[in-house]
Amino acid sequence: SLDNKRADPAPLGDDIVAMVKAGEVEFGVTDVSPKTVDLDVQPLWEDRLCAFCPLDHPLSQQEDASAADLLKHNLLLLSHGSGIRRLIDAAFAMHGSSVLPACEATNNATLIGMVHAGLGVAILPQSAIDPRIEHRLQQVDIRSAGFTRQIAIVKIKGKTLSPAAEDFIRAVMAADRIS
Repeated sequence: SLDNKRADPAPLGDDIVAMVKAGEVEFGVTDVSPKTVDLDVQPLWEDRLCAFCPLDHPLSQQEDASAADLLKHNLLLLSHGSGIRRLIDAAFAMHGSSVLPACEATNNATLIGMVHAGLGVAILPQSAIDPRIEHRLQQVDIRSAGFTRQIAIVKIKGKTLSPAAEDFIRAVMAADRIS
């Protein structure tokens, strides 16, 4: 059994929102609830969460898995304070369970490294791993409801952005329509 440990400090979704609210940045791109009262939230895309495991892991033989299936394995999760972790905890709660991860980290790359080391199964956004580059991991879709997130641009409501920020946001929105 693994000890429950936390590795590596890095900004999380909550940090990005706090930086926007404090005026440290003009806007952020993160997963955030559209119900955030004091922010203008412009949705970009929906990203589903998946389980990632080594190719020789028993879960890799499944095309998809339920929340209950996932709880049978050592789970590697992002730390509390990330939108993804909140979403994972809420999704498991929706299915009548809670999750105690084998390990936590503050960024995707660390979790991917832990999976490579055979420490367990990571639950990450599908967009976190490029299957054209990452050949040693198996993606397993999660068929249970609640394992999707909304990626959005967030900014202070009513605040005028610099021309450079406005141009960047327009470019991101245009690129999203193209892809």
